[in-house]
Amino acid sequence: MTDQLKKGKVLIVDDVKIFQRMTGMALESNGYQVCTASNGREAVEKAKAEMPDMILMDIIMPEMDGYQACEAIKKDAVTKGIPIIMLTSIAKKDAIMLALQSGACDYLVKSGFKTSTLIEKIEQHIHVK
Repeated sequence: MTDQLKKGKVLIVDDVKIFQRMTGMALESNGYQVCTASNGREAVEKAKAEMPDMILMDIIMPEMDGYQACEAIKKDAVTKGIPIIMLTSIAKKDAIMLALQSGACDYLVKSGFKTSTLIEKIEQHIHVK
């Protein structure tokens, strides 16, 4: 637990449970504490309740998409400082631009990332916060 507190807490937001579990296990094995949400609305609530050090956000989800959730988190005075990395299957340039305009600090495509790259991005943005 001490290692996890040193590394930080990451909120994984994705409607695909197996992706949540796989990503969560990879982060936990690298010393992070993990919490999860299955849609954008739940992400906004969990961001306030858990105050994670980082949020990994999918875009296409039920109830509220990742763009809307990102905007809501960034507009809230309590959660606006939490860095958000969009981690999604959409590899289109306009999706990347919209994610950054919504308040995301970075963007990774699910099919092309390695765990080591994800960890590097998380560590980079947690320390910038």
